[in-house]
Amino acid sequence: MAKKSLYLKVRDDLAEKIQNKMYKKGEFIPSESELEEEYKVSRTTIRTGLSYDRPRKGNPSVVL
Repeated sequence: MAKKSLYLKVRDDLAEKIQNKMYKKGEFIPSESELEEEYKVSRTTIRTGLSYDRPRKGNPSVVL
């Protein structure tokens, strides 16, 4: 069985947390640096998992 890419693990885990209401509608998810620490991956992996290349500084990701 093929090993799952790290960015997919991040993406799937965050999606599950949103579905399970750990992050509620209108709330911010943790910052990139917090996610780096939590998942022990690079910022590039976090950004790929969140499906964007480069956010504007100071604009956190919000659950829609």
